[in-house]
Amino acid sequence: MRGQSRAIVFCVSVAHAKFMTEWLNRAGLPAAVVVGTTATEERRRAPQRLLSGELCALVTVDLYNEGIDLPMVDTLLLLRPKPGAVPAADWSRPAVGARQGELPGA
Repeated sequence: MRGQSRAIVFCVSVAHAKFMTEWLNRAGLPAAVVVGTTATEERRRAPQRLLSGELCALVTVDLYNEGIDLPMVDTLLLLRPKPGAVPAADWSRPAVGARQGELPGA
């Protein structure tokens, strides 16, 4: 995630998301936790902070799964189990705004 990379990190719980955000920040990778209880203004600003390069990662639990287009995201970290046989690329496609049949980075 160094340099120009911008990531969304999907975690299993809010506690896990907070832990990972602290870990990334300690490692010198600016990150922000964005979960359901995050203030509305911060939730609105978070993608802009990622785009500007202020952050290299947004760490979340159940936000940014569907209905959002974040074309600046080039890295997904899926730090939670996904039940079933659906490939991770299919599950994560809405998060990066890919079109049907198109894999991110392809």
